[in-house]
Amino acid sequence: MPWRFRAGSGALRFEPAGRLNVNDGDALEAQAVAGDGLAWVFDFMIARELAPGAFKSSFPTGSESGG
Repeated sequence: MPWRFRAGSGALRFEPAGRLNVNDGDALEAQAVAGDGLAWVFDFMIARELAPGAFKSSFPTGSESGG
């Protein structure tokens, strides 16, 4: 499933090639913290991890997902 992002007037389409698919937010967070790849989540879901630097954003502030 492709991920689509907008930043200003530009657009980006990214199709992950990973083998791991999860449908549980806690499991997704755990895999991302373990360094197993990217996770597309809301910032409030990982606020605790963002503060000490366990996670870092892959996209600049203001980037939005698009449909």
